Amino acid sequence: MASANHDEDVFEKPDVFNIHRNPNPHLGLGSGIHYCMGSQLARMESRIALQTLLDRYPAYRRDRSVELARMDSTMMFALKELPIILK
Repeated sequence: MASANHDEDVFEKPDVFNIHRNPNPHLGLGSGIHYCMGSQLARMESRIALQTLLDRYPAYRRDRSVELARMDSTMMFALKELPIILK
């Protein structure tokens, strides 16, 4: 499962985070008949939550005093935490 969304035949530089990747045929919400029925709601909620956070704390930044560590998982590529300083 961890290889989902990391296929070099589908994604240029698949292990590099690129928020502007287009097209972005990721599998996070499934596909075909197994596509998440709540996907549009999930996307809308995410946009609203992030925009609210960024509007309230426009000078946010990553806390670089904390070393980033990945989760030890064969199921996903993820960080254990992402410390952010909000101002």
